[in-house]
Amino acid sequence: MTSLITFLVPVVVLVVTLYFLKRYYLNIKPAKLVRFYTQQGAEISQGNFKDPNDRFGGLKNLIQRKPTTRMLAAPFPGAAFLLVLDPVLIKEMLLHPENYDKMSKESELSNIFSKFGLTRTSGEIWKKHRKVLSSAFQYNYLSLMIPSIEDCTKEFFESFQEKPIRIKAPFDIEKITSEVISRIFFGIKSRDFKLNGVSPSEEASNILAQIQGFNDNKIRFILGTEVFNILPSYRAAKKRIIAFREFFMKKINERMIELANNPTSNSNRRDFLQIFLEDRQKYGPDSDKTFSDDEILDEFAIFYIAGKDTTSTLLAMMLYCYCKYPEWAKKVEQEIQETIHKTPNLTIEAINSMDILTAFIKEVLRYYPPAPGILPRRAIKDHKIGDIMIKKGTILFPTFIANHFNPRFFENPNEFNPERWLNSDKSNEGWKNETYAYLPFPAGPRNCIGQHLAIIEAKTIMAIIVNGYDIQIDGDYELKMLTGGGSVGYHPKDIPLILSPKSNK
Repeated sequence: MTSLITFLVPVVVLVVTLYFLKRYYLNIKPAKLVRFYTQQGAEISQGNFKDPNDRFGGLKNLIQRKPTTRMLAAPFPGAAFLLVLDPVLIKEMLLHPENYDKMSKESELSNIFSKFGLTRTSGEIWKKHRKVLSSAFQYNYLSLMIPSIEDCTKEFFESFQEKPIRIKAPFDIEKITSEVISRIFFGIKSRDFKLNGVSPSEEASNILAQIQGFNDNKIRFILGTEVFNILPSYRAAKKRIIAFREFFMKKINERMIELANNPTSNSNRRDFLQIFLEDRQKYGPDSDKTFSDDEILDEFAIFYIAGKDTTSTLLAMMLYCYCKYPEWAKKVEQEIQETIHKTPNLTIEAINSMDILTAFIKEVLRYYPPAPGILPRRAIKDHKIGDIMIKKGTILFPTFIANHFNPRFFENPNEFNPERWLNSDKSNEGWKNETYAYLPFPAGPRNCIGQHLAIIEAKTIMAIIVNGYDIQIDGDYELKMLTGGGSVGYHPKDIPLILSPKSNK
């Protein structure tokens, strides 16, 4: 009996301790911090931005009922979660990134997938990566990538034997955008390869879904991610990520050997890998102006996930709006056909000349931004944004989409109207006075480095589709906007589309 009591006492103490620790960490401390922010004017978030058909639909409605809402506060394990809506507060946050750390750095699986990718780093590492990447994202280099975008798009549609073509967007469009990323980054045709029995793009989405699943588990906020190592599924996810990286690391090594054996053989290639490897030859492998193999792969992993998802989502919503608003579809189609008639092989100048298509894209991005905010940040010190005191450890999520529907900044925000971007005299649009009220891409010192490539890619692919096909939604489709599920950001439940070749083609 004595030995049993000796065994049970520490077990009971441990269980009780864990119970109260969990209660304090998940309930008491977060509730206290939420009160701290509501006393400063934040409203309590009660899931009021959720909607069964639109993850941010409730938030769009809330901001129209209460246009001056600045923040929403909610409990978070061991902290408070602030949904930052006011563009002045968002601007203050984005201009002072030194006050925050990126929460994704705390994820073991994310670190294995891409430890030093641009969206995951800060400080001197971020500055180096931003500087090196800037050389690859120069305007003249991006213009040279249009032929690759055209080829990927045409090859995708030519692969269909039956006409009309039936696709689901963004799922099938990802096959184009992932191929574009593979070619402009590595110069390879990824659709010719299989990873774990599927294409690299599908494998990347599967990996992302696994990472999100473990990252969303509240246990990691209490006990850390190490506890997951006891799970076979977690260990299998690690192996899956390593295999993904090994596949593309092999491509880096193959190009390095090719470049070493014949330095001038690929002098006309302008994919990113070629640029990075030439810089390494020019400056030396240890220079802060070059990437190591792992750093190249880290950036590729981030751009592969983010680039294929955000651009395919943008295109999916462009195609949806093209079908839903026929009066604007007619204008877009006419402009595209006139442009292609003048310039059959699209150039950067031809793409930039399409003002109606540009306005159409801007309105799609206002209505359905693939990135409705930036990844949540954790405050690393006490500080202020505007007049709001922020406590260290608070999780902040700057959310752009609310302002896109705020009547303070957009007249008739629920009306899909590209004309608002064509009429430069429309001075009553408040976003012109508050630049951070319209943010289809993050702004500030850490603005989205790939945004120009995304727009060029979306315009090129849309031009090819609209010029070659009549487009309609298949059946009685009800739009449902989602987040997560193996995709980055805010995206639709797959839209069924029918693409019929134009009779004059």
